[in-house]
Amino acid sequence: MDALQEVLNIVAKAIGLKELTLGAVFRVVLMVLIGYIVIRMLMRVVDRLLERSKSMVDIRVYISSGVKIFLWFLLALMIAGSLNIDVTSVIAMLSVAGLAVSLALQNTLSNLAGGLQILVSKPFVVGDYIDADGTAGTVAEIGLAYTKLTTPDAKRISV
Repeated sequence: MDALQEVLNIVAKAIGLKELTLGAVFRVVLMVLIGYIVIRMLMRVVDRLLERSKSMVDIRVYISSGVKIFLWFLLALMIAGSLNIDVTSVIAMLSVAGLAVSLALQNTLSNLAGGLQILVSKPFVVGDYIDADGTAGTVAEIGLAYTKLTTPDAKRISV
């Protein structure tokens, strides 16, 4: 038993904890198992809700992935909190990093928002002929970042 506690102390020092006990390890394992089950149940609910929504068909995968990443991140924060790791500094650091990334990617994020708006509101569908700002063609593909048109002279244009 003493050898196990020595190993736990070495692991605790390696990851920056003051102390790691067998009870804490069992608590983390239990939290991971329960968290996994809860995340799977919540993801089933989210998937069912997204399947019912007709307007969210094209972005269902993105929403589902985002919710899953958020839930796993929340579980990781809960586990870190149970190990007496200060998570407020991690959250503050991530919020500042998120602000910096959003400012750096402002144009790209606005294009993604426009793509989401097109996918949800469906002002046109694949096969429609559109003319926008002097660019005309048949819609070949609608994505998050670009809508691809085929012009009358068989050129592919990404808008």
